[in-house]
Amino acid sequence: MTDPIKFKSTGPDGFLSTKEDLPTAELLHGNPRGAEHTYFASAQGKMRSGIWHSTPYCERYDSYPADEFMYVIEGSVTLVNDNGRFHFKAGDAFMLPRGFSGTWEQEEYMLKYFVILENE
Repeated sequence: MTDPIKFKSTGPDGFLSTKEDLPTAELLHGNPRGAEHTYFASAQGKMRSGIWHSTPYCERYDSYPADEFMYVIEGSVTLVNDNGRFHFKAGDAFMLPRGFSGTWEQEEYMLKYFVILENE
């Protein structure tokens, strides 16, 4: 299909009420529960985009596995590495590059759009 795809800030019906265990890198604390919905995935499987939500948690990445663009719809997150603390809140857009080493510190519920480009 080559038609434009509209992203709803509430996801598909029932999305926001879905609370499944979410995978993490090295979980430091919390119990991330939420959901992810893919609105689009490339035929080659290298790129996908969608919406994601989760309860608070903190995880550590030794090397983030993909390039990911994010737009925070609700909530906030702080990314911490050797270069400092980077805080993103509702209305902020940011890129998390492949290879990022540090922590994802999410102290509140978060809802975001994402675009992920997987490793080549």
